[in-house]
Amino acid sequence: MIVGGGDGGVAREVIKHPAVKTVDQAEIDGRVIEVCKEFLPTMAVGYKDPRVNVFVEDGIKFMERNKNKYDVIITDSSDPIGKSLVLEDIFARTVQKRFLCRVMFQDPLIAYSKRNISN
Repeated sequence: MIVGGGDGGVAREVIKHPAVKTVDQAEIDGRVIEVCKEFLPTMAVGYKDPRVNVFVEDGIKFMERNKNKYDVIITDSSDPIGKSLVLEDIFARTVQKRFLCRVMFQDPLIAYSKRNISN
């Protein structure tokens, strides 16, 4: 399960592993996917793989409807710069509160990447 990752880079890397049977990806902005397919085709190449299923919707809501379904959950959201810094913090707290604290998944691996970018 990939939450975010509209550029397709995470999907591209995940499907390189032969043990991966399917990848569901919830991206809130379908336009990001389309723009990346057009202007970043080497990044978005993973979308061509039939194992990748894209759902254009809120990732939190998607995961709430699909409890106990995933072995691995990867979040790939905006770099924490400017306004997205606030949104990133809200998203991180929501994920922790709804999924980690409530243990909605049985023994998942949750990968959450947040970069520090300095000027």
